[in-house]
Amino acid sequence: MAHEVKIHDAQAAILRELLFHPEASFAQMQKPTGLTSDHFNFHIARLRDLGYIEKVKKGSYKLSQKGK
Repeated sequence: MAHEVKIHDAQAAILRELLFHPEASFAQMQKPTGLTSDHFNFHIARLRDLGYIEKVKKGSYKLSQKGK
């Protein structure tokens, strides 16, 4: 049985942004959330740790296969 992962609203917003924009910068994704850089960075790191997003170049991210 698969373990269900809890996704914070901010993390869901990041995934949604990447769904509609295959590659997005940190700033592009942060703006709609209204979070500070520190809080937003925490959520980006969590999604990377879960394997849902990956860094493609400095400051840009995309959905991983798992994230899609």
